[in-house]
Amino acid sequence: MLEIPEAKLWIVGRNPPKDILAYTSSDINVDANVEDIRTAYGSADVLLAPIRNGRGTKYKILEAMATKTPIVGTRLAIEGINITSGREAFVASSAQELAEKTVNVLKNPMVGAKLAQNAYSLVADDYNWRKISNKLDEVYRKVGTN
Repeated sequence: MLEIPEAKLWIVGRNPPKDILAYTSSDINVDANVEDIRTAYGSADVLLAPIRNGRGTKYKILEAMATKTPIVGTRLAIEGINITSGREAFVASSAQELAEKTVNVLKNPMVGAKLAQNAYSLVADDYNWRKISNKLDEVYRKVGTN
């Protein structure tokens, strides 16, 4: 049963695998050529990040936070970022829960706006270049004295 029949899914990312490309339909756009990711965030009502494996920096999450795009994702999607589920994003552990939380954001724009504002405040306060460079400078100083 479709909760929001007019909803569209826009899958964005370089070099999508064939199994993802196969999802392309009138309701699903797989796009490997977004020139500026801010275009995608500016057009989106929610970032759905169903990450189940992988490591590294979560740039898409930080970018969504910086562009005030509400986030629904797995614990792995937000790993390493000081996000509290229900405050800066919705964190889910199953496909069903991801779907439910995404529908909640889409049906309740004020919920999404509150998540997005809280996430924006967090990224602006804790993940700005000045703070990051100061922390990096501390690391370099400690390494340099050993």
